[in-house]
Amino acid sequence: MDYSDIIKLLSDSYKLRILTSAKEIPRSAGFISVMLNVPISVSYRCLDELEKQGLVGMAERPLTPEGIRVSHYRSWLREIEMTIDEGEIVYRVLFRGGRGEMRGSARPPSNVGTKD
Repeated sequence: MDYSDIIKLLSDSYKLRILTSAKEIPRSAGFISVMLNVPISVSYRCLDELEKQGLVGMAERPLTPEGIRVSHYRSWLREIEMTIDEGEIVYRVLFRGGRGEMRGSARPPSNVGTKD
């Protein structure tokens, strides 16, 4: 995960809401869709992207009363800390469950904050 990944994550309200909703209790894409009032396709797309970035993972696959296995996802993210120091963004991402942390820094592109 680099500067652009973190900025994209923090600017995508669906992903932030999914991470928050699945922080304590594993949730299915269907439940997230209903709970957050977003299309199911958005839930699946966001979960897929978050899983590729290592921010969510499948926690369980319970059997429904209809005999169907449903994937429940849980957020691995515990905390994101960002500061600005002399024009550089410094970030620290803490993961739950002994998954450690990630630190980094980046200078925003020179055209950030300018008008086109």
